[in-house]
This record gives sequence, C-alpha cells and structure tokens, in this order.
Amino acid sequence: MMSCNAIAIFSIPLAIFVYSLPFVSFVLQTVNPADAITRAALTIADFFYGNWHRILISVAILVIAFVLTRVLKGLIVGLGKTYQLPPQTARMFVTLMTYVVLIAAIVSVMAVFDIQLYPLILSLGILSVVVVLGSQLLISNMLGGAVVYIEKPFPKAT
Repeated sequence: MMSCNAIAIFSIPLAIFVYSLPFVSFVLQTVNPADAITRAALTIADFFYGNWHRILISVAILVIAFVLTRVLKGLIVGLGKTYQLPPQTARMFVTLMTYVVLIAAIVSVMAVFDIQLYPLILSLGILSVVVVLGSQLLISNMLGGAVVYIEKPFPKAT
C-alpha cells in the first residue's frame, strides 16, 4: 500500500515535469519547426501539458485496479481453502476476476480521456452475439460439464 509520503515523492517530480513543459515547448519552437522530430516532440509536450490531470487520474485508476486485483486474489484463494475448492477452480476464479478488473480499468481510463465508448460497446455486443450463435453446442457442453463437476451426482467408486 502506498503511504502519503510515497505519493508526495512521486507527485513532486511529476509537478516539476508538468510545469517545465511550456519552457521545453518554447525551446523546441526556436529550433527548425519544419523538422519532423521537433514537431513530434512539441506534440508530445503539448499533450502532457494539456492532459496532465487526466494522466494522473489514469495512473491512479491503474494503481487502484492493481491493488484491487491483489486483494481480491487473496480473498478468492482464502475462500477456496475455506470451502476446499480444487486449486484449478480457485485459479479460474482468480483469472476471471483479473480480467473483469482489467476491463473495468481500461474502460475507466478511456472514459477519462473522453473516448467514445458507445460504438465500442455496440461492436462488442454484436460480435458476442455472432460468437455465441456460432458456438452454442460448445457452450452447452461446457455448462453441462460444469454442472456435473459442481453437483457430482455420481458416487465415488471404491
């Protein structure tokens, strides 16, 4: 867990970097502005200067997602030991949880940068309908196997 001192240590160089960007931009503009590398550097400097708060929020979102993933992983492993789940099942839940948190973090970062999510969500919805319709038999067999695995309707042979 990051303490307030660690956050202050990271935020001071970031603030110095952000507030020095206009000076860097001025120095780079005095060089030949037709140079492609100079224009690229100016674009990057302008992006960081104009969006430093969004970048800071995005980093905070990713750090929170990382910490949340670690905490939930420990919780799932602990519950798996408590309920005597097989290690593969606990690992499957950890992987599923990791993907859910990762996707939520990516969507949150995209929302911070005002990237339109509706076309992406619509495209993913249509793609998922196509995949599900194409793999109905596979999904039904997987769900049937999961039910048999969880319910264990057959007694153990001795």
